Amino acid sequence: MENKYFISAFIEAAKNPMFQHRWMPAETWAELVNHYYKPPINLLLDSKQLLTAIARTKWFQTALETTGLVDEDLSIYKNRYRPYGGKQICLNKET
Repeated sequence: MENKYFISAFIEAAKNPMFQHRWMPAETWAELVNHYYKPPINLLLDSKQLLTAIARTKWFQTALETTGLVDEDLSIYKNRYRPYGGKQICLNKET
């Protein structure tokens, strides 16, 4: 259940025009979700939880690894070069 919430909160943040065209590490995405979307205390997000939720959500992981297309409005790339133009963002995991 938590993974589902984390993925939906991340997608909601990713659709926000203020955060589009940004290459940010998972830590930054987690902080943005917590700051702007004010989840309940028990659902505060950190980068490890976000990356785990992505890894455990098969359809989301498949989208990232193939086309990057999550829905008709959003493309998300993880650890890949962002193509020029379009409404595209990246979840960039720093190692």
